[in-house]
Amino acid sequence: MADNPPLKPTLSPGKVRLFRGIVLTIPLLAMLLLEASLRLAGFGSYPPLFRRVSNTAKGELIITDQAGAISWFFANRERPGYNDQYWLYEPKATNTVRIMLAGESAIKGFPQPRNLAAAAFLEAMLTDAWPERKVEVVNLGTTAVASYPVLGMVTEALNFAPDLMIIYTGHNEFFGTYGVASVGWAGGKPWRLKLTRWVHSLAIAQAWGKLANRAIAETNLTLMERMVGDAYLAPEDWRRSAATNLLCQNVRAMIKRCQARGVPVLVCTLPVNERDLATAVVCGIAAFAGADAVRVHDAGGARRAVALGSALRAAQRASA
Repeated sequence: MADNPPLKPTLSPGKVRLFRGIVLTIPLLAMLLLEASLRLAGFGSYPPLFRRVSNTAKGELIITDQAGAISWFFANRERPGYNDQYWLYEPKATNTVRIMLAGESAIKGFPQPRNLAAAAFLEAMLTDAWPERKVEVVNLGTTAVASYPVLGMVTEALNFAPDLMIIYTGHNEFFGTYGVASVGWAGGKPWRLKLTRWVHSLAIAQAWGKLANRAIAETNLTLMERMVGDAYLAPEDWRRSAATNLLCQNVRAMIKRCQARGVPVLVCTLPVNERDLATAVVCGIAAFAGADAVRVHDAGGARRAVALGSALRAAQRASA
């Protein structure tokens, strides 16, 4: 009689599930341990745009930190855009009007010096008009950003008691940081941008990015020249409609967040040289103009003065 072949040992379904769980858990635990170790080494998360410095007799001193704006430039850390540094106190002193401007290089005033930016003129004119008040105009304009980073900056700025928010964004929706041509697949939907932002907050991603950037040779190109490169967006390119959709959704989100905090908001449309690029009014944002705290103006003419005057009156009432 032939010998029977030895029986193969079998595992119970419960042991199979346990084995699979262990196999899947070990890599996850290793990644968590690496993430924790790198965070102890200083990687991970993002620095705030508004940094608390110290307590003084006037209150807590807050500065607008360039590191907070630079954190958006995960793909261009060698030549990131930047914002100017301002300071303010919390809590805000009585009889103070605090106005914040949010947007890109156009609102920042780049490449003009800070004293020639719109924020400087606005502060000077309002100080003349309201000699009995202290006027603070904080310019959060950052070079080379698209509207998604501006949304993040506006959201953070609302924590510091602005009496008016002025939004001027839309020029960099293609090649600015977090523009549709700068983040590839992620540029198609807002949730993808949020996922990209979260992934690059991980210590593992930041450590890897630092190592990878060491291999990139420094050039004399400007930030926007490096971002654009040899890219070309054809008239039928899907990123054109994606840019319109993202701009509209991001500006609407800014308005809603200002409304939720009771902050008057002035939305500026842009003079553009790109045919069919959406403006604030095209996005349907003009529908918000019926609210007392929201004003939309076009790129020129009397409507601009009327809208600004209405928004500033709302700010004056809010700070009274």
